[in-house]
Amino acid sequence: MKDIGEQHFTQEINQVLFRVYNQFWPHQESAARVLAAELLMKSHPTVETIGEIISSLSIQEQPEISTLVLKKLYNSMQESSTVRSCVTDLLKNTTFGNYYNLAQNGSSSSVINELQATYDANVTYGINVEMRPTGMLKRTSFDLSMLGNGENAHLMSMSLFVEGFGLTDEEQKENPEEHSAGMQLSILGVHLRPYIFFTGTGELMGLIWSGAGNNPTPAVQANFLIIDQSHTVVLQNGIHVDLNLKGALSADISGSVEVSMWNKNAHAVVKNKGSLLVNGFCRVDTSFVESHVDFGMGGGSVLDMVVDLDFAKKPMAMCLQVEQPPFIFRHNIRKTETIPGTQLLIKTVKRRSMYFPGKSFNLFRKNSDSCRKMLQPKKHKSFW
Repeated sequence: MKDIGEQHFTQEINQVLFRVYNQFWPHQESAARVLAAELLMKSHPTVETIGEIISSLSIQEQPEISTLVLKKLYNSMQESSTVRSCVTDLLKNTTFGNYYNLAQNGSSSSVINELQATYDANVTYGINVEMRPTGMLKRTSFDLSMLGNGENAHLMSMSLFVEGFGLTDEEQKENPEEHSAGMQLSILGVHLRPYIFFTGTGELMGLIWSGAGNNPTPAVQANFLIIDQSHTVVLQNGIHVDLNLKGALSADISGSVEVSMWNKNAHAVVKNKGSLLVNGFCRVDTSFVESHVDFGMGGGSVLDMVVDLDFAKKPMAMCLQVEQPPFIFRHNIRKTETIPGTQLLIKTVKRRSMYFPGKSFNLFRKNSDSCRKMLQPKKHKSFW
């Protein structure tokens, strides 16, 4: 919506979005329906718009979509005071605030939490998980955004999608899909070409027996120049001050997957590595004194997204984990002062290191319950 502009979402566009969400055309993709509902929540929401979305949740033809739309509505309440006031007024009426609308039994979920908070900006992460009615994972995404000064900057979005697995009998008859899986990335608002892991059961079995997916496979390796600034400031006394600032961001995203046909489980890891380096100097050069200040700051961090699947029983069990190992951020400042024509030299160095402990992120309740069952140590029965 930020790229298109809110002014283009007119009443006619909202009517088309309602048709997409209400599945006016047959065989509407679930991702398109959820996206249409999310756009309606963000494009000048009104009580009538939010009320129609809440009323549609009582239709349980596709419970996973209804559950995901309800979670999206909760997220919009956190971000927008307009949506929050509309929902608060509507839930006072039992027509909207009832069990059939708000008690969804699907496994899909969507959460937005804070990743890192600073004085100037906050970095938030969002997790979206869409499941099939059979309990099979369909799509999951991880989003990073930066909020500051009333602006929302999209940093990165990574999504994993699975097609053709866990289809119901009706879905196989109406819209059969070929077995495939892949990853889609978006960095700084630029969408990259999807990375396809396999297409068809033949390629899937080839990957399983060869073990090619066990080793980390790089998906994106890139360097970004985020700051490049140089200018001169003339002070009131006529002294010139030169300022130069450069910053670079390095990203490395890779993934690996292990599938065991004997134990009927799978383990996938997506590593998001990032490093930030900012260097600059400030110089005052006159005929009687020279002052030079160099400063640099930087650090590297890793964000791991781990997915465990157990398809030995039905419904399939899934555990999604997001972890961040500990890392150190360093900030160094060096000041040099000299007087031309003399041997006077003054150097001052200050070093500062900030340690950030490792942590794991709480996603949603059903995922925590599933992880507790899958990851807890199993008790082996005694032979005696």
